[in-house]
Amino acid sequence: MQHIMTGKVKEVYAIDDDTLEFAYTDHISVFDKIIPSMIPHKGETLCRTAKYWFNILTKEGINNHYISEPSTDRMDVKRVQIIRDYSKIDGNTKNYLIPLEVICRYYAAGSLLDRLKSGKVKPEDLGFEPGHEVKKGEKLP
Repeated sequence: MQHIMTGKVKEVYAIDDDTLEFAYTDHISVFDKIIPSMIPHKGETLCRTAKYWFNILTKEGINNHYISEPSTDRMDVKRVQIIRDYSKIDGNTKNYLIPLEVICRYYAAGSLLDRLKSGKVKPEDLGFEPGHEVKKGEKLP
């Protein structure tokens, strides 16, 4: 396998022209900085969590790049283009991925609170009654 890149918490390898392998590590990343310590089995947990959500997407009919999990901390994915300038996507564009990050929360925290304060997200968008004032750390419905 050819090493393609190193991310904050994973390594990316080329298996062949069409397939990549993500190797999830035990590294810690906070606010886009790598912390010089590790959490044992974190890579396995990240891989298992990603697999869970890719399976949900697949069941919902949403195409994605997940292929398989060859080991507890590795995931094989389709090699696709990442087109960051969406104006270049048209009816003839094939085999591309729109970068999407999914953050799952049980409590109001972080950037979610910022979006609530700015009005970009309303309490009812989260399942609260209209006008409810969401407090930091409050359990989401």
